[in-house]
Amino acid sequence: GMMGPGMGMGPMGPNDPNGPTPPPTAWQRILRSLSGVVMFAGKMSWLVDENAQAMHFFMTAMLQLLDRAGLLYGELARFVLRLLGYKVPPRPKWLPGVGPGGMMGAPPGMGGMMGPGMGMGPMGPNDPNGPTPPPTAWQRILRSLSGVVMFAGKMSWLVDENAQAMHFFMTAMLQLLDRAGLLYGELARFVLRLLGYKVPPRPKWLPGVGPGGMMGAPPGMGGMMGPGM
Repeated sequence: GMMGPGMGMGPMGPNDPNGPTPPPTAWQRILRSLSGVVMFAGKMSWLVDENAQAMHFFMTAMLQLLDRAGLLYGELARFVLRLLGYKVPPRPKWLPGVGPGGMMGAPPGMGGMMGPGMGMGPMGPNDPNGPTPPPTAWQRILRSLSGVVMFAGKMSWLVDENAQAMHFFMTAMLQLLDRAGLLYGELARFVLRLLGYKVPPRPKWLPGVGPGGMMGAPPGMGGMMGPGM
């Protein structure tokens, strides 16, 4: 037959490996409960830390986006007001690129475009402090072209900065939503277990899920629970 001699015959002793597993003792149940509490506390601390970092990342990205958007729309508003003929006030001193003379966009070390002592002393035809002759038509054309090129360059830089800030903001928002979902999902599972509901197993696609199904395990460690536990 398929059963060897002696199999299935005779009483099973207390040391028989094929016998039923004895129930855990009270000390084993206490240790298992403490192990679950420690694992849950560690998981919650990791999730709270991840949420704090994601919130900091999100707030930094939002402030950067607001700053870049303010610079872009401020320049557009000044350009439109100039086109409509309104007198545009000078830029505040705290904007980046403002030299000591108040000329925005002046290279570092050049300062303002007006030197000291202008408007003082006798003014002859060759006096360097005398009145500046009116620009010729060619000079006005070159000045206009220079202004257009400077404005186009500034707008391209501001648009690129806004695109980078928007990408940074969207990345931070998605990371915050991901970490918040993990945290509140774990809290919901814990509350449902306390209320006696049957909690379904975690989906396999969640990050950090090892072979044993323990979420939040460090990389390379896999699950904290071995197979069959």
